[in-house]
Amino acid sequence: MMKATLEVNLQRLVSIIDIVTLHKAVDISELADYVGASKKTLLNDIKDFNENYPPFKLEASPHYYRLTHPVNFSIRELYQMILNNSSSVEFIWSILLKEYSLDEYAEVNFTSSSNIRRLIKRFNDTFAEKNLPLEVVTKPFLHIAGEENLIRQLYQHLVTERYGIDFLTEFPGLPEIYTEIQHLVIRNFPNDKDIVDCYSVVLLIFIAAKRQNQAFYTTHSAKHKIKAYTLAITALFKKSTLLDSLLWDHLQFKVKISSVADILPFDSPSIIPTMYLKHKPDYYINKNLGITYADVLEFTTDFFKAIDLEVEQITPPTIWLYNVMAAQQRFPFYIFNRYYFFKNHLNKTKPTTVTTFFEHCEQSKLFDQSIQTDDLRNELFYHIIMATPEFSNRLLSVIEPKKVIFLSTFSTLLYFRLQYITAKKYPQLSDVDIYHGSLTNLDYELLDKYDVIVTDMPLVDSPIIDKVIRFSFSDVANFWKDFETLIT
Repeated sequence: MMKATLEVNLQRLVSIIDIVTLHKAVDISELADYVGASKKTLLNDIKDFNENYPPFKLEASPHYYRLTHPVNFSIRELYQMILNNSSSVEFIWSILLKEYSLDEYAEVNFTSSSNIRRLIKRFNDTFAEKNLPLEVVTKPFLHIAGEENLIRQLYQHLVTERYGIDFLTEFPGLPEIYTEIQHLVIRNFPNDKDIVDCYSVVLLIFIAAKRQNQAFYTTHSAKHKIKAYTLAITALFKKSTLLDSLLWDHLQFKVKISSVADILPFDSPSIIPTMYLKHKPDYYINKNLGITYADVLEFTTDFFKAIDLEVEQITPPTIWLYNVMAAQQRFPFYIFNRYYFFKNHLNKTKPTTVTTFFEHCEQSKLFDQSIQTDDLRNELFYHIIMATPEFSNRLLSVIEPKKVIFLSTFSTLLYFRLQYITAKKYPQLSDVDIYHGSLTNLDYELLDKYDVIVTDMPLVDSPIIDKVIRFSFSDVANFWKDFETLIT
C-alpha cells in the first residue's frame, strides 16, 4: 500500500520501522532527520507504538533505538498490523466489497462526510503525484475509477500486504475455490503444479468478481496478446463444473470461457512466480526509499557475476528463483537497501563507495547489534565465505577431513550454502562431518566432539578456543574494495 495514502502518524511509523529495520540501531537525531519530525513527536510515536503493537517494541539504549520482537514474528506481520489499524486502508477495501454513498459510509463508520472527503483527496493527490490514471469518485457511489488493470493490481497488492495467505479464510467459499483450483492444476498440469500460484489465481478471480458485480469491469484491448501461461490457466475453467458452481455460489461470478483471460490482468502479480515476484511490492525492495526492481536486479546480477556463483545461467528469472524461492536467500536485497539508504540519506558529505559504506557499518556498530535472522552479517558470510579463494582455502585447509560444527547466527545459512556449492566446487568436503548449531545454551561438552568450530562471534573464555575459526568484518573488507566499482 502506498505510504502516502496512510494517516500522517502511520506514515511516520512506517518510516521509523524502515530505518530501524535497515540499520538495526538508530540515533534519535538521525531518526528525526529522516522522518522529518521533531524529537518530541517521535518520542510520542514510539511510546504509542510500544503500547499498541505488542510483541514488537522499539527499545532505547542511551543513544540508539532498535526494533525487537520474538523470533517467531516477522517484520511483514508488523506491517500487516499497521495496515489493519489504518482507516485509509479500511476505506479503500470497503468500497470494493460494498456499494456505499459518501454519507452512508460516513454514518457506518461514525465520522463526518468532510472527513471522508479529506481521505478521498489524500488518495487522489497520491495517485496524481505518482502519475497513476486512478481516481476515487463518489458517483453513483464510492469506487475507484480509471485504468482497470491498475485498479486490480492496487487491490492485489493491498490484499497481499494486509492479509497474505490468510486472505483465503476471510471470505466464505474461498478455501473451497482454492482447493478445487489446486486439484485442477495437479490433474491437468502435473509438470507445472509447483509453478502455478493458486493463491494468486483465487485473489485475481475474487477482485475481478467484485469489480464485475459493480459494473466497472472493462476488457483488455484486442491489441494485447494472451500469453501462453494465461491460456494454460484459462483452460482450467473448461474442465470443472464444480469450479463454475463454487464461483457462482460464493462470488456471484459467472465464468464465460471466451472472456476468462480478462480475469488475469497482463503484467500482474499472478501465475508465474518470477512474474509475481517482479511486480508485487514485496518487502525485499524498500519502495519507500525509492528503490526500484530494476535497481535491485542490476545490483544482483553484478553481484552474482562478481562472486562467480555457480548457477547455469545468470538471468533475471534465475536470480529471482534462486534468491527468493529456491534458496530463500536475501543477501543482495538487504545489502542494496542499506547501501541505497546510506548513499542517499546519510552520506551527504563525501562520495559513496562500497568501502565508505562498510566503514560506516563498522563505525555505527551495525555488526555488533542484537542479531536477528535477517541480519546483514548473515548474508555477508553466507555468500562470501565460500565464494572467494581466500575464504574457501582457509576453510578447506583446516576442515578436511575433520568433523566441523558451524555455530551462531550465520550457521544455518552457511550450512545450506555448503550443501549447494560443495558438490560442484569442493567435492573433497563430501566426506566431512558437517553440522550446524546455535550458540544458545552453548554446551562445551558437545563441542569437544568436533575438531573445528566455525563462527562469526567470539567464544569468550572458551576451553576449546584453539579449535575456533572466526570470520570477522575485517575478513570481508578487502573483497568489497575490489567490488565497489560494480555498483558505484
